[in-house]
Amino acid sequence: MLIMVDRVEETHLPPLAQIKADVIAAWQENARLDALEVRAAELISTHGNNLEAIASELGKTTDAVSAFARSAPPPGFAQELIGAMFSAEDQGMVVGRSSDGRSAVIAQIVGLEPLEGADFDLMVEEVGSVFADSFARDQLEYYARALEARHGAQLHLGAVDGVFEQLNQTGYGVGHGGM
Repeated sequence: MLIMVDRVEETHLPPLAQIKADVIAAWQENARLDALEVRAAELISTHGNNLEAIASELGKTTDAVSAFARSAPPPGFAQELIGAMFSAEDQGMVVGRSSDGRSAVIAQIVGLEPLEGADFDLMVEEVGSVFADSFARDQLEYYARALEARHGAQLHLGAVDGVFEQLNQTGYGVGHGGM
């Protein structure tokens, strides 16, 4: 990994008087959402996995969401809620926040279809390879920018990619891929 530090800037906080109202409003909103999540957990404790009974007590209706993959969730669900859904048991209940952060969501998991072992292993391998290639490319680009900024030298990234491509084809893989 390459790291280049060009400068260090001192941190500074704005005066409290300048941000006090915003801080109080954000704290109150967070406390309100925390209370909603606690209430949702209490309702689940009372009604179990009966989402209709919970909705009825709240004077709300339920909305069905069709099956989705973790990588393509429906709109309205925060990423933390999506993670909790995929970690939940089949027929389990999950509490989280909406994607806009303004409301609590109670979700009932009605079915899980895990990937088969071989498919999952292949996917993990492919994702790892993509990340490794991306990191290598990022390091090369940062190095090229530093060379240009400090010494006026230019590095032709296309030519470097060509060299790495040839090395990978000859069996001297170096863990770098072009974009």
